[in-house]
Amino acid sequence: MQNPQIIAAISKVPKGANVYVVWERPAKLRAKFKGLPLFKKTTMLLRLGVPYDRIQTVKNGRQDGTLPAVNQGLKGKVWYSFPTLKKSLKTGKLLLSVQLAQVFGNESHAATSEWIVRSDGKETTVEKDDYAHMLLGSETHSGDMPQTFDLTAENVLSINGVTAETLENEAEDEAETA
Repeated sequence: MQNPQIIAAISKVPKGANVYVVWERPAKLRAKFKGLPLFKKTTMLLRLGVPYDRIQTVKNGRQDGTLPAVNQGLKGKVWYSFPTLKKSLKTGKLLLSVQLAQVFGNESHAATSEWIVRSDGKETTVEKDDYAHMLLGSETHSGDMPQTFDLTAENVLSINGVTAETLENEAEDEAETA
């Protein structure tokens, strides 16, 4: 989504709600496979824009000493629209700030990913295992999921079912009725 679209999609999300976010990015490939049109598309239940210092595990970590007593600030980022959007100082890109969803008091780590090859205008879903030898280790190892993370706004395809296409259609409908 482009910057105005991501802002419009965020405005349609109820505050504090768990929402499905779909994003896509190019796969991280080994040097000799650079240029292969392989993408990873992920769907995950998340919450948007929860201030880090308000998260209960952060509060507990500050109290028991496992986290610094004071927030260390944003490294290489500034708030564009607190608490949902940040801007990278290095790239200038907008970043969507998200937190793992809370389902019945427990964090939801469930994400579904699909691997896609695009060529000649066609999109084909493939098995990750068939391409594992081409991927960097960071793509094949599953580590602990961070409680909060940022998504590059231009990689986001939909937020709670709102896509760039639905926003464009709404804008066209409004223009016709005006």
